[in-house]
Amino acid sequence: QVKGGYVGAGSTFERVGSFLFMTYYNPKPIHPDECDLQIADYELKKEYHDYQRQEKFITLLQYKFAVMECECWIIYYKRCKQLYMKGQQQ
Repeated sequence: QVKGGYVGAGSTFERVGSFLFMTYYNPKPIHPDECDLQIADYELKKEYHDYQRQEKFITLLQYKFAVMECECWIIYYKRCKQLYMKGQQQ
């Protein structure tokens, strides 16, 4: 757990962040059906986070972070789908 302040280099938090960064920016071609399922799942998660926020189960900051994460994954899967379709056309 991080209780504020700075996160040291090499910490678990830093490694997770760099893994996610590399995952987002290095998409791989994935079959469109799988991408559509993942996109629908993250859209559903966004609605659930909205419900959590309305019922005050999570703070506004937690809500924004959770929705931002979902949106990043949606962008990722859309890009994976594009790469797959592009590879099939060639």
